This record gives sequence, structure tokens and C-alpha cells, in this order.
Amino acid sequence: NQEFPAGAATALYGFSNNGSLSQINNPNPDLKWQADQQFNFGVDFSILKNRISVTVDYFNKITTDLLFPNYQIQPAPNVIRWVNLDGKIQNRGLEATINASIIDGGNFSWNFGLNATFVKNNVSGLVSPILTGSLHGPGMSGVTVQQIQNGAPLNVFHTRKYLGIDPSTFFSKYEDEGNTFYNVGNPNPTSLLGINSTLRYKKLYLTTYMYGAFGQSIYNNTLNSTLNVGNIDIGKNIAQSIYQNPVKEDLANPVEPSSRFIEKGDYLKMGNATLSYNAGSLGKAFKNTRFSITGQNLFTITKYTGFDPEINIDKSVNTVPSLGIDYQAYPRARTILIGINFTL
Repeated sequence: NQEFPAGAATALYGFSNNGSLSQINNPNPDLKWQADQQFNFGVDFSILKNRISVTVDYFNKITTDLLFPNYQIQPAPNVIRWVNLDGKIQNRGLEATINASIIDGGNFSWNFGLNATFVKNNVSGLVSPILTGSLHGPGMSGVTVQQIQNGAPLNVFHTRKYLGIDPSTFFSKYEDEGNTFYNVGNPNPTSLLGINSTLRYKKLYLTTYMYGAFGQSIYNNTLNSTLNVGNIDIGKNIAQSIYQNPVKEDLANPVEPSSRFIEKGDYLKMGNATLSYNAGSLGKAFKNTRFSITGQNLFTITKYTGFDPEINIDKSVNTVPSLGIDYQAYPRARTILIGINFTL
């Protein structure tokens, strides 16, 4: 694990903005490296004279002695001390890869590849839950919606369970009147998919790569904080989904963090597509000439209402990372590249 600073086991000091020197890290001579125990087994085979090859692997990985930043309880100085947590994180699942030469002719060929991973994540053995995933917005300072807890996936969404708008009061309804928090979403994908394809017709090539993630949830903090119904009172926009809701909520309805803002984050993206033509030699000067046009991030298939489901804004608490929270993230750019390659 490289997600922690150098010298984490020693006493460290640093300069503040006014030039004074203060301690920024408490020593821990007993600090250890994280430990991974992993095994996997699988099978590889090919058929039809190697035109189709398949690899299937089962994996099981357990991480212990988790490195964790621990802050002293106030009013002590806010100095970090790295410790090894009790507990473990287990990732287990199945990965499969298929490569196929579907058509292999003189003028036309088609090669196709698929990689799929199915994974389950679980936390166990912690002494107590760890909070993370702080939200942004009016009235939400210090509010968290994620926990690292036993018997649940890493960074599980833990908040109120939303039951809709009450048609008699036009206010939000929650399970147990909002007094109880529930595990209401998994920010970790349970399935990953990659698809690549190469089509050739004589000297013309079309190469594409698609990828996706499925089974994960996203907390739409943008909708929660800046696109809710209360913005009408201050002359700002609201989300289309709120405007089109058949039961119109009261403008004074408190916008509480809840499963209302948790959405399915499944997506499939066209990550890259290249159309190229190998022209060969052009006259005596240009050899191995190749013309190409490449599109990146061409389209996304998803039901997520935010800009981009492939998102993770840092909403950490005391450096404990969050996962799957979207807050005013700018969408990825769509890029078109035109190229010519040649040798002299």
C-alpha cells in the first residue's frame, strides 16, 4: 500500500504558514506493513485450432494489518498517528478472458476479445465502524454517508432510507421517521467488463475498445446540494427529475441526506475507436503511410442522471478515502484526433 506518507512510523515536523514549527505526525515504532494473503487458480484452453482461447481464474485476496490514520481526540493537538487496524478486507471473485479470431480471410478479418471480472468485497473484524464520505452543501457540514463496517462492502453507503414524497404533506418520508440509518448502497462495482474488436477490410481497419462497470451505487451530492427544490426560492435551477416528479414536494421540504440521492452507477463506455487506412508507399519519399482518425470517450450508456458515472470525488474524512460520491464534477471531454504516420 503506497497510499500513506513516507516516515509514517516516525515523529515528523513541518512549518506552518506563519513560519512556526509544529509536529505533524506522532511516532509509532510498532507500525507494520499491510499484509496480503492471496491465492488463485484457473484454467486456460483453446479450441478450433487456437482460433478461440479462454482463460478463467478464481481469486481470493485477504488484506490484514490495514494502515489507518488515527487522530487524537480533542482538545489534544490535531496530530496524525498511523496505526494498524484490527480486521480484514476480503476480495474474491472470478475473472474470465475470451479472445477469438471470428473471421480470418484474405480481404476481411475480425478479431474479438472480452474480459469480465466478478468480484465480492467484504469487511470483517473491525472493533468499531469508521466514518467517511463527507457531504457538501447547506446544512450538511460534517455529515457523512459512508462507513467501513463489519459484514458489509468497503465504504458502504449508510444513511436514511428514503420512501418518497408524502402526498398528504408534500414532505419526504423515511423508514423509521429517519431516526435509523441503513446500509443502502454499495459503491464498489461487482462486475467489470472490457470489450475490444478489430475489423479489417483489405487496408482499412476499425479498432474499438469499450469498458464498463456494473453493480455499484453513486451518491449524487450535486443533486442533493445544488439542484434540490429549495433552489426555486433563490431563483436557481433545479433538477429535471424533481420538476417532473408527479408528487410535487413542498418548497420548505428539508433536503436531508438519504438514499433518495443514491443512484445506480452502471455504465458502458466507448473508450476508444480508431478508423485507419494503411496506404503503404506514396511516391518515392513516403513509406509505410497510415492515415487515421481516433475518437476517445465517444458515448456512454447509463441511467445515471449526473454528468458522468465514472466518478469519484475526494470526500474523505481524516484522510480516510471515500468512494462513489459525485459532487459538481466536470464531465470527461470527448476527443477527436486525426493523424498521419509515415517513414522517409
